[in-house]
Amino acid sequence: MKKLLLLLIVLSTVSCGVTYAPVDIQPVKKSFKVEGSKNELYVKARVWMAETFANSLSVEQFSDKEAGIIVGKYLLQPIYASSGYTAYQSDGIYAMIILQMKENTAKITVKADNFMVAEASQATRDNIYQNENLGYTKEEAIAQMNILIASYENYLKTENLEF
Repeated sequence: MKKLLLLLIVLSTVSCGVTYAPVDIQPVKKSFKVEGSKNELYVKARVWMAETFANSLSVEQFSDKEAGIIVGKYLLQPIYASSGYTAYQSDGIYAMIILQMKENTAKITVKADNFMVAEASQATRDNIYQNENLGYTKEEAIAQMNILIASYENYLKTENLEF
């Protein structure tokens, strides 16, 4: 059903002069020193993920406390479609977030897996989109990935969890 819906959306946008092209985005990674045991950093990473993944489409997918790793799927940008009467969220552009930690060190990797950019003629932009930016750009995705990384680093370095 989801694939059929996506196909209908793609076909309807193609008929409006809009096509989507896959774009490869290299993973964004950062390792940094931070005070704390592997266990403390693991707990803080789980809390950061819970607070950051506010959208129900962003979820933790895997975690292993012994290995010091947490993997999640984060909604970078929703994709909207129209049924002719109303707009609705049909899918989205997601990033995989991999958090790794060990004594006094943390690493975050953010990978945009299904990144696509909308392409349209200037006439389509003028007629349908009133010269607005058509779609979510690679630069915007990379900027958002870097914001996530900075948020994670700042959280680990500044938040003190009290039990």
